[in-house]
Amino acid sequence: AFARSASSRSWMMSRVVLSSGKDAALPRVFMLLRFEFEDDNAAPRLGDVLVKAIVSSATKDVFGLYGQGRWVVDVLRVNAAQRTAIIALPAEGAVPVRSALTMLGEYDGRTLRVVVSRASAHLIDLAAPFRANALQPMPAEVSGTTTAMAMATT
Repeated sequence: AFARSASSRSWMMSRVVLSSGKDAALPRVFMLLRFEFEDDNAAPRLGDVLVKAIVSSATKDVFGLYGQGRWVVDVLRVNAAQRTAIIALPAEGAVPVRSALTMLGEYDGRTLRVVVSRASAHLIDLAAPFRANALQPMPAEVSGTTTAMAMATT
């Protein structure tokens, strides 16, 4: 929004940020990526530089030089054995970068698929796959409900 200052004759721009929740104001998004090459034997060794180059190439292919320079990606961790990586990027670039990675079909002449396994505003969400076990009920011996129920009935 533009507003004209009453005390001066110059125009100034003000920024209004609307928050729709506690996570809306977080500046970074973290993504867990999995790289799947068509021929695993001929696949290059995955490293920080290669991950950054793949993401940069994907954003350049879709959004041009503007996209390549707009959303700077930091590579936090790479697991070459599992072909996974964790990246951090500005929150406003999460959707464009994710779409560019999804549309990527090849890199350096090799067929490649990049899967965004998980994305979150909190790095700890990517640390362990705890959500798969969160919906399973705890055994009665562990949770202590058997003891509490036995004491309540006596």
